[in-house]
This record gives sequence, structure tokens and C-alpha cells, in this order.
Amino acid sequence: MDLNRKKFSIDLAGRPLALEVSRLGEQANAAVMGTYGDTTVLVTVVIGKEDREIDYLPLTVDYEERFYAAGKVLGSRFVRREGRPSEEAILSGRLVDRAIRPLFDQRIRRDIQVVVTVVSYDEENDPDLVALTTASAALAISDVPWNGPVSGLKVSKINGELVVNPINSSLKDGAAKFETFVAGVGGDVINMIELAGDDASEDEVMQAFEKATGEIERLNEFQRKITKEVGRRKIEVALWEPSAELKSAVLEFLSDRLEAAVYERGKVEREKKVGELASALKTHLAEKEYSARDIEIAAYILEEEIDALVHRKILSGGERPDGRRLDEVRELYAELGLLRRAHGSSLFIRGNTQALASVTIAPPGAEQLVETMEQTGKRRFMLHYNFPPFSVGETGRLGGPGRREIGHGALAEKAVRPLIPNKENFPYTIRV
Repeated sequence: MDLNRKKFSIDLAGRPLALEVSRLGEQANAAVMGTYGDTTVLVTVVIGKEDREIDYLPLTVDYEERFYAAGKVLGSRFVRREGRPSEEAILSGRLVDRAIRPLFDQRIRRDIQVVVTVVSYDEENDPDLVALTTASAALAISDVPWNGPVSGLKVSKINGELVVNPINSSLKDGAAKFETFVAGVGGDVINMIELAGDDASEDEVMQAFEKATGEIERLNEFQRKITKEVGRRKIEVALWEPSAELKSAVLEFLSDRLEAAVYERGKVEREKKVGELASALKTHLAEKEYSARDIEIAAYILEEEIDALVHRKILSGGERPDGRRLDEVRELYAELGLLRRAHGSSLFIRGNTQALASVTIAPPGAEQLVETMEQTGKRRFMLHYNFPPFSVGETGRLGGPGRREIGHGALAEKAVRPLIPNKENFPYTIRV
């Protein structure tokens, strides 16, 4: 059998980045194999056959690590196979998601799934770069409507020099002053950034961004050439829009009510007034004999109109709903030592947003054992973020952390980690 391979290659930081299109995964809308060094990912793209009656773009990005990629046999003693994605895999999936999602028309209502499977890992070349560029190429050559390409890469400052896509071994033991992953659509346009560092200056970071954008443009042009050669014509899908009649009815009802509800100084009172307005709108449309589905769509129109009103008034006169000027932050409050049995605790409040943090210190033997495709070792510093439903006055399921909680926890951990004393000076396990 002929797999009909077509291979494309470009030099990136002195190493070839290869993208291969073949019959592999041929029942997907597109499948591309990306390789950098000996790190290889397979990315597939599939779009559903029918539209769904929902009010959002149903896009999912799944990032699958396979232990065989690194030549490992892991898992529990009794179950030697992959389970739920590791936190690292979830963060990598979110990285790809954040870069590709804005390039879809948000009115699409068909399921779209991008699956990134890491099938080979050489422990030196980070799969994230390969995953994003390969995912972009798969979307670009597929028949799925999408406004790419987008590319991303890592830039680090090591020994005073900016290095593009440094190998992992050069980043050990805090060798880099900062690391940033930058994605963009070309020119000087950046659409996604991740960064962690230790006292990196704004000028240093801006230099890294400038260095990244030139390489990103080369990668995007590389993808355009591939698309021109093997790309498929994009299918036409219906773009969701509320009916003109319904939108007119909603706007007429809101015309003299919306601003009074939204521009209420207190957050709790503002949410109460907006809730009452939404309820009144629902009753009004029901009396006009609109369908239940139309009433659901009307709630979506209300949200859009609130956003549009706030944006318009901020841009035209600097008016925020709570009365703050553009250079004012919300009221801040902090308190220490709330929890008497914890080794440390604090409460931080900004406006109506509250964070309660606790610190627990344990002996070195309490380190977390980590076994993933990319690393096997111990973790002595952990920062775990939880967002229970009562935080926003709602009921809901309590359980393990979701993707958003893992992502926000990682964000906070990146900021705090450089301040944690090294193991030689403070060998204890720390959990925040």
C-alpha cells in the first residue's frame, strides 16, 4: 500500500522542522505529522456533520501524551496504561487552544475537535512548538473554515543571549533568566504569550518578542506554501445569527432600560438589576409568543448588548460601570494569619474578588512523585488553584480541578516559583 507521503521541511534554530501529509488518519478532515529533532506529534482535525443548537463555538483541543513516545512503561502497579491527561498535557493543550481559537469564526455551531498525540519524544525538543505548528498546518490544509495559519516558538535568555527554541538540557538548573512562548499570525501581530522569568526587564522581553515574530512569519509562510500545494477547499457552514425580528424586539425592549441596570456602582446591586432586566425581557418575549428557543437566544443578545454598551462608554468617555476612572484599580484589602493551624495563610481582596491562600510545609519525604512522558522525578513546590461554584454565587459540582483551574494555578506558580528558596537552603516540601 502506498501512503502517498508528502514531506515539507524548514530550518528552525539550526534544526529541521518537518511536516508530513499522508494517508495516515485519512478519515479525519486532515491529519499532519510534525517532527522536530526526534520529537514527533500527530495532529488530526475533525468537524461534525450537523450544526448544534448552542450559543458558543464547540471547539475542543485534546493533547494526548503516550508513554511509549519516551520509551517508558508507566502507570500504577496494576494498570500499565495512560489515564487522564497529566497537568502538563492539559497546559500544552490550552496553549494550542489559545492560539488557534480566535482564528475561528465564533458563529460556527458545528463540533470541531483537534487531537494532538505525542508519538515520539527525544527529551530535548519540546513537543509544544511542534504541536502548535502542526495543529495549524492541519487546520490550514483541511476543509474546516479557519483563518490561520498561526505559529509559535520559544525564546529564552541564557547567559545574556536570546536563544530560539533552546533544547531542554540548556534550561536546567535555572540557566535561563526568562522563557517565553510566543504565537502569532504574521507581521508583528502576536496573539498568545506565555512567560516565566526572574526579574526580566520589559526591554529584554520586548527584544525576545521581536526576535520571535521574524521566525513566526517564516513558519507561517512555510505553512501557506504547504496549503497551496495540498490544501482542500473549505466547506461552507451556516454561521449562527439571531433573526432580525427577534434582535429588533430585544433592542427595542432594552433601549431605555439597559444603561440604568448596567451602570450601577455596587456589583451585587448591579447583578441584581441585570438579573431583573433579564427576567423582565423573558416575560416580555413570552407575552409576545416567542418560542423557548428564541427566549434563550434573547439572553445571549442581552449579554452582547451589555458588552457593547460598556465598551462604547469606556472608549468614548472613560466611564466604567462601577464609577472608576481608567487609571483606578478596585479597592484592595489584605490580611494575614487567618488559619491558625496552617503554616501560613492570607486573604487578598480586589473589589468583590477574593482569594484565600494557605501554605503547608512538610518534610522532604512528602515530595510529590511525578511520572509523565516528559519527566520522572519529584516535585517539592506545588501551587494548587481551586474555583468552587460558590465563588460566583452559583451551585455546581465539586470534584477534581478542571482545565481552567489547572491553567490558572500554573500561571500563579510561574510567578511565585523564582522566589522559592533552593533545596540546599530549604529542603522542605511546600504546598500552596
